[in-house]
Amino acid sequence: RDGDKPPLVVTVGNIGRVKGVEVFISAINRVKTRRAVRAQVLGARLTGQEEYMGQIQHLIQNFRLDQTVQIFMPANVAANLREATVYVCASWSEASPTAVWEAMATGLPVISTDVGDVSRFIKDGETGFVVQPGADNSIAEKIMWVLDNPHHAKEMGRRARTVALANFHHVKVARLHESFYQELLKSPACS
Repeated sequence: RDGDKPPLVVTVGNIGRVKGVEVFISAINRVKTRRAVRAQVLGARLTGQEEYMGQIQHLIQNFRLDQTVQIFMPANVAANLREATVYVCASWSEASPTAVWEAMATGLPVISTDVGDVSRFIKDGETGFVVQPGADNSIAEKIMWVLDNPHHAKEMGRRARTVALANFHHVKVARLHESFYQELLKSPACS
């Protein structure tokens, strides 16, 4: 959160259609018209998604975001999250988006599409923002809110971290898995 650089907006996920990278890029374009910002798409380029990656690169060029948006897979995603101001999940579909929980655990304010069980853990306006899939304008508006309200955004990130640690701490998750398997072993199907 370097004061000399524009704020950093981050998304994490493999570069594939389901992750909504085009929605993220479009939202960044909307924000960029009003405020200097940097954006990172942190993820691997998937085999079979070359056409989609070409579309993303074309979109970046059309929006003249070449100096704004970086797409790469860092050695240490956590370091990039620590540098970020806000995290965005623009996915069209997810089950339980681990990258969202990781961003929350980092203490970042999170803007996520209403996919999988996101709305179960993100209370809109309190521990983050939940928007409809494809809603690049809503994502842009929420990014602007975070950038314009740093004190409130920091508090939102703090509350998000509390939720993430309460629900996704590795010890708790391990105990839940153990309990599930114990119950499964008691079932008649396993006898």
